[in-house]
Amino acid sequence: MKTDVDGCSTTAPGQEQYEEYYDASMRGTRVQYDYRTPEGELFSCVAKSLEAARDRRDAWLVEQSGRQSAPPIADEPDIETLMAQEMEGVCEATDGCLVEPDGVCPHGHPSWLLHLGLI
Repeated sequence: MKTDVDGCSTTAPGQEQYEEYYDASMRGTRVQYDYRTPEGELFSCVAKSLEAARDRRDAWLVEQSGRQSAPPIADEPDIETLMAQEMEGVCEATDGCLVEPDGVCPHGHPSWLLHLGLI
């Protein structure tokens, strides 16, 4: 990326950086994407779109949170609240952020639905 220094990402903790470019060998636009966790771990990928890169990041965060077993820091909602949130398409993550029902927040916390194994 143009923001790299000596080939190293300058992405700050808890932030993302991305850059679109044309890849002649793939005959299309690609996105170079970097995300650094608040703890400083770097995730980097190349994807067809920003959305696809963020999907890969989210999957990586789920994998990381499973390995690190980050404890929930928000109170667990009751089943009625979880069902209502799923119907609305927006759920609370285990740290209080709002995410998609099968999502992970930028801090690496999964939705309560994922955490509890309900989806």
